[in-house]
Amino acid sequence: MPGRPRQTDGNGTACGGPPAPGQAYRSALASAQGIELKTYRLELEGDIDLRGFLGVEPTIRPGLQQVRVRLHVDAPDTPREQLDELISLVESRSPIRDTLVSPVDVITTLA
Repeated sequence: MPGRPRQTDGNGTACGGPPAPGQAYRSALASAQGIELKTYRLELEGDIDLRGFLGVEPTIRPGLQQVRVRLHVDAPDTPREQLDELISLVESRSPIRDTLVSPVDVITTLA
């Protein structure tokens, strides 16, 4: 989107603008669970075999073989079990995660 900031300050507030929808959603869920999120940060990693992407090996998928998400959370006085429950809740309602783990129809048309 034009004019949308590309970075956040680490606690759900987009630099120069309002929080992105996913950040606002995570913060709202945490608040509803009685969790004070001071800061959080996501690290994403993925594995890709370029032989599939380049078409060198037709038996290898061209996409990512695995995606790993690591959360860095600063939530004082919140037990690990409560944070694990929050993560499960966010995962169960995340449209991006759902799209990645569930088959979805993709329709391509030529305009």
